Amino acid sequence: MIQAGFGKASIWNSIRTERRAATPLEAAAFCVSSGKTTAVMVFTDMVNMRYSTSENIRKAVSRSLKIPKSACAVFLTHNHAVPGDTAGNFNVALLSGACARAARLAFAGKKPAEIAFVGFEPEKPLNFTRRIRYKDLGVLTFYNGHKDIGGKPDISHTLKIELMSFCKGTPPVQQHGFDVSGPLKSAYRVPEPPVKVKSPYFLGKPVDGLMQGIFFREPGSKKPIGSLLRFAAHAAASNVKGADFYSGDFPYFARREAERLFGGGSVFMTGPSGNLVPLLSRKSLKLAEKIGKQAARLIVKKADSARWEKIDGPVKPVSLKTIFRFRDDFPSKVSDRNREMREIAGKALTGAKTGMPLKDIKKLTDRYEMLGYSKTYFDKGGMAVTKNPGGKIRWDIFALRIGKYAILGLPGEPFGEYSVILRSSTIGRRLITVELCNGHLSYFPMKKDYPLGSYEVNAARCGPSNEKVLINSGLKALKKLGF
Repeated sequence: MIQAGFGKASIWNSIRTERRAATPLEAAAFCVSSGKTTAVMVFTDMVNMRYSTSENIRKAVSRSLKIPKSACAVFLTHNHAVPGDTAGNFNVALLSGACARAARLAFAGKKPAEIAFVGFEPEKPLNFTRRIRYKDLGVLTFYNGHKDIGGKPDISHTLKIELMSFCKGTPPVQQHGFDVSGPLKSAYRVPEPPVKVKSPYFLGKPVDGLMQGIFFREPGSKKPIGSLLRFAAHAAASNVKGADFYSGDFPYFARREAERLFGGGSVFMTGPSGNLVPLLSRKSLKLAEKIGKQAARLIVKKADSARWEKIDGPVKPVSLKTIFRFRDDFPSKVSDRNREMREIAGKALTGAKTGMPLKDIKKLTDRYEMLGYSKTYFDKGGMAVTKNPGGKIRWDIFALRIGKYAILGLPGEPFGEYSVILRSSTIGRRLITVELCNGHLSYFPMKKDYPLGSYEVNAARCGPSNEKVLINSGLKALKKLGF
């Protein structure tokens, strides 16, 4: 029979900040064993992480538990309400120590376990596809500031702002978000652009609305050991502009609610959500709590009627080295990038004044935004993509088999379609896909999305050829597990 355990440790002391903690910020660990094989997954309340940091954490966990590094993986909950792992925001030694403590607690707390699995799409979705295809402009992204109309996110106001920006040709950056402020009656009033916009204009249904959970309990006493929750959406409900606090956003509240309702420990696993968001209206800690509790309650409620199984194994972890390629349309010199950005700004402004079609202005803004993100990666990200267009980078994909179920950890923020493809090509809903495995590698759009532009494509470090690489690597890892 398998053994399972959960543990957690605070990562607050590893953050260099003068802000306060509105919620605990944690590393939550899950440990599972069968026979002589043990695997550990650690989930941190972070938004991004350098690969070097993830390697330090995996080594610390490996040393602490005396298991192979290939049996350890570190994930992020995609929590936007903390700083990123850049510019010295985190003490890596303290962060690694906290993750190792959480793993030791999970290992020490292992108990023989029977499990119950749930996988379902809620009748009323909690997540939405944040990219819309708009006329001949390609795709536009709207990631927050939605207007809540009966549980559906209206983005007509932000669309108006975006179109007005194109009409003026300035600024040459796209307007993806909207800060909701003041009384709600007037909060969404914006100037009307020269082109007509229907209202309301809703975001689309989620490309991956699947919610999943695995629950563990002791077979004799039925005492709960803990739960794994999976939901695919950006955790960006409480990163309030100008706030004096950090928080664990909705993944923290989902864990706590699952622990309250089911018992034991809990881990929140963020599914690939590169193009998925919850309904994000006025950002607040209260909104994060609402989303987290909603997600946990839906998943735990399904567990009430789930079938419990005694599984002898196998438990099998796999780490697969994968080579990805940077996109080849980055400039090769910083000076070339800066010059091109200045030229685009001038072209967009002149084009707006001389009647350039909006679709052409939008293409200029796509290129401008992409160049801006290449600056971020070159100057802050520790990854010199600007000097290395088309270059290679190695990354570890992680997969874990627990009986007839599998968890697949993918790098970066893949689009939801990857989950759908991988499930349909293998074991269906028994496959749990999770993003941000072993650090952050930015977005992985689908190949078809690159010509359409907008935020996720413009911010992607890797090019369209990586769709095939990511899918094939996931399938190869699952094949190694016997699926």
